[in-house]
Amino acid sequence: MPGCAQESGPPISIVEVKILAPLPGSSAAVAYFRIENRSDTTITVNQIDSPQYDDVQMHETALEDGVSRMRPVGSIEIDPASSVDFTPGGLHVMLMKPSTNTLPGSPVTLEIRHDNGLLIVNATMQNRMPVE
Repeated sequence: MPGCAQESGPPISIVEVKILAPLPGSSAAVAYFRIENRSDTTITVNQIDSPQYDDVQMHETALEDGVSRMRPVGSIEIDPASSVDFTPGGLHVMLMKPSTNTLPGSPVTLEIRHDNGLLIVNATMQNRMPVE
């Protein structure tokens, strides 16, 4: 019936997930991905959790007075039919205070809470390449 189109699947999806192990001397891992809003309304991501970490925060890297700094971000709005990238040097997720022994190859779960519900993403922690 015309005019009765229904959305198929969840309103958001997560693609290109990469969870990188902590740098030597650190216990904080980092997650990068793209969140795609498949709906026709704005979706707000309010919180991201992980059962493997006691502290998970969305951060944004910004240049302040010529110095790159990270600052926490409380929520992310994703416009209809668009996406937001979590990438090095931009938005990203810090995974801090591990509650389990998380090494490269370990499973990591991200629980992405948004105003339309919860999306659970399972990934594997990867080695972090040294910065050269």
